[in-house]
Amino acid sequence: RQSLASLSQALYSLRRALEGPAPDLIDARTDTVAVRANRIDVDALKLDAACTEECDAGRRRSLELYSGAFLDDLAIDTEEGYSEWRAAEHARLEGLAVMAGTQLMEGWERRPEDADMALVDRLLSIDPYNEPAMRVRMTRLALSGRPAAAIEAADGFAATLDAELGIT
Repeated sequence: RQSLASLSQALYSLRRALEGPAPDLIDARTDTVAVRANRIDVDALKLDAACTEECDAGRRRSLELYSGAFLDDLAIDTEEGYSEWRAAEHARLEGLAVMAGTQLMEGWERRPEDADMALVDRLLSIDPYNEPAMRVRMTRLALSGRPAAAIEAADGFAATLDAELGIT
């Protein structure tokens, strides 16, 4: 009885909070409580979908959708297992974004003129050791008439690999 009363109170509070922005978001029945999926926008689900697309557009979207640490701003420390689930989901989503980005970079290595430097930098911010992204970055810098910047990028990458991974 106590659990049902707590659930009822929580649903009441949630409905009151959502009255203005999303009055019909919660679908509560006698035996189920659900969120109406057609009323929400979940970037993690969009990232999953974009990663299944076998084209550059999907790969680009994957990098654009990945926004960093999964649910980093939501702390539910009292829930057992939440931290482990969140860490695993973060690793999975980051892995999807890196895989899609790496595939995009590998295509751009063959066609560097198509490379979007903002997405190259985005992938390098997620995975600073991503060699295809670094090769695309250096190639684009060299092709744009900035060979010194390309060499500086290569030296910086080598220094990072040496300092952080002990790879010369």
